[in-house]
Amino acid sequence: MFKVEAKHDHWILSFVNHWYFKIEVVITAMAAAVLIWRWRNKT
Repeated sequence: MFKVEAKHDHWILSFVNHWYFKIEVVITAMAAAVLIWRWRNKT
């Protein structure tokens, strides 16, 4: 969806430091938190 420009020597660093990757991490963390919450509150 977005073009990640090579700003670092290694492509992984360029990807990890991109703003879009940070949004993906937040979305994944929220999904994991909801999943854990639902598992713990299952009665």
